[in-house]
Amino acid sequence: MSIFDIQDKINALPIYDAVKLLENYQRANDTNIKTKIDEFIFDDFQKKLQRYGINSNCPYCKKERIVGFGSNGKIKRFKCKDCGKTFTLFTGTILEKTKYGWDVWVKMTEMVLNHYPMEHMLELLKKDFGLDNLDLKTIFLWTHKILHTMASMPCPSLSGVVQIDETFFRESQKGSRNLTSPIKNEERKPRYGRIPSKYGTMGNEFANVVAAVDQRGYCVAKVISLSRLTEDVFIEAFDTHFHDLSFICTDANVVYKHYCSQKDILHYVIPSHYLDTLTSNGYVLGATSDEEKRKNEKIKRDLYQKGKIDYIDERSLDYDTFAKIKSANSLSLGMVNQFHSELKRFIEYNTKGVSTKYLPDYIGAHVFIHNWKISNGHYPTSNKDAENILISILKNKINYTSKDMKAQLIDFPKATGHYMGALKQKTESIRQISKNKYFKYDEEDNITSFNKRTFLEDIPEYKFKKLCSKYKIPSKWAKYSKISALLKKDDIWDEILLLISETRHYDISEEDLKVIKAKEYSK
Repeated sequence: MSIFDIQDKINALPIYDAVKLLENYQRANDTNIKTKIDEFIFDDFQKKLQRYGINSNCPYCKKERIVGFGSNGKIKRFKCKDCGKTFTLFTGTILEKTKYGWDVWVKMTEMVLNHYPMEHMLELLKKDFGLDNLDLKTIFLWTHKILHTMASMPCPSLSGVVQIDETFFRESQKGSRNLTSPIKNEERKPRYGRIPSKYGTMGNEFANVVAAVDQRGYCVAKVISLSRLTEDVFIEAFDTHFHDLSFICTDANVVYKHYCSQKDILHYVIPSHYLDTLTSNGYVLGATSDEEKRKNEKIKRDLYQKGKIDYIDERSLDYDTFAKIKSANSLSLGMVNQFHSELKRFIEYNTKGVSTKYLPDYIGAHVFIHNWKISNGHYPTSNKDAENILISILKNKINYTSKDMKAQLIDFPKATGHYMGALKQKTESIRQISKNKYFKYDEEDNITSFNKRTFLEDIPEYKFKKLCSKYKIPSKWAKYSKISALLKKDDIWDEILLLISETRHYDISEEDLKVIKAKEYSK
């Protein structure tokens, strides 16, 4: 093999493999070429950044008239001819002040995308790149740098039929020594093992994550609050992401009802107890025979006419018209529920739980990866995928430092003290009335506030009719008159609470069921 053949093979090597050759040469000849190796790595690094267009314009004024301005050691500097400021190719990115080369950051991005445990990341970086001075603290920071920048990437516009639903993550202060209670005047004790919340998802004990998915599969998901969803917060977080919507599909949360009414968007509602209602009335899931299918169709028709299953809000449609519209537009919550399942698996299984203050970055990064997969047809798992993603997040020019990470707080809208006081009192009341010590309100109970008139205005029609029938209020009266008559009844709150408890499709929430099962296993 000639010297030219050897040179060609060396030129084709990844930078850190070439560095290993130089290090072996250094040991064999008892010489010191470390400075040259560092220059070699950073020269290669900066050539790649220039090739990929990172900081090809001024990071301060965004203008393109830039010129070389010497160097700071091995790092080249540039000057903007418009604003006069100087910068490097690393300025304003997560690579600012890095001591490591391009291949290290690509590998780090690849491992984050594939959910490697941090101990495994550290082991591989030491093995493959000889970075023996790294520690877990640095790996933790690098992971969060990459997650934060992915979460900061622009979200797509959603159009057509959009499915929206909430999911909840228990408030967590993982890694903190100074615990702060999300509920005023209550102590936040460490949680060892499974400990259920006191008041459920409508209080301040859960991070509320709202996800919206359109029929193409593109998604936007955000941590909305610690507590129930409100109209103002929903509009602020999601309105700019919606473009030319034909339908919004949701559960029975009245926030979505009010939004669709304001925006004049058709609103398909499917209650979370939809399948339970069908099966409890004799519906056969997975029916195969013609006879079973005919019976199923009759059951759905009857339940629809009674207002007990899915419907299109504020539209008086006969069943056949409704069924055609539903089929033609593929109205459901299937895609958003699938996204929730992926998100739960990522947060609760892949990462083993996340502190709530970092939850927006984990949620946002997962959204970015999900949308990348929709655009590219596969999940980003390879080293090449990781390199392309690293290039795109560097072009977005977001930095994230250890100081930024330490300053991060649990800073989301919370329920007011007045609301929490009402929630506590009404939770205790309904537990006594329903004889269910596990009862907790959820988003489909229509308790956006503990205002009787608001509740009566927003409940489904069949529930409203049940109350009117109990008090013998004439059906020919206008709804406003019926509500006024109901509000004059001394025991109306007790009846409202009974109605809520009687129409629930479950008695015990999932979090309490898990605690009960865990206790059984420990016996």
